[in-house]
Amino acid sequence: MKIFNYIYILTMTLLCVSCSKEDDLNELFIGKKWLMTGATINGNVMNSEVKNLYQSGTSAYFINFATSSFNGTLSEGTNISGNWSADGEKKSMTLSITQTSGNISVFDKNLYTILKNIKKYEGDSNIMILKQDDDNYIRFSANR
Repeated sequence: MKIFNYIYILTMTLLCVSCSKEDDLNELFIGKKWLMTGATINGNVMNSEVKNLYQSGTSAYFINFATSSFNGTLSEGTNISGNWSADGEKKSMTLSITQTSGNISVFDKNLYTILKNIKKYEGDSNIMILKQDDDNYIRFSANR
């Protein structure tokens, strides 16, 4: 009976150790073109603004992540790039924007501020929310 208890405890310990709540950051972020599907700015949902931009034929509002860098487009002619880091266990994230080029609209300035001040992320390999706080965040999808 003692050997059975020992094997049971050892098996359960190994199972618990192998289970991790830490996100696989490469699977979540890298290799996808994350397309913006909505935003909340100062608590105001901006979905109709985003929908109108897409219906006008613009190909803007996306972000791509590489191993430690990113690039994206806010609106036609406004490109951003820089470095990023994240903690898969705490779901925290930072973006360091090192370059911006092109004209920047008022809407883009709000999105830029959110991206510059990202604190955490939520989501999976299909939907991603980059959050400055509960009132300021941007939603992305791997598909539109």
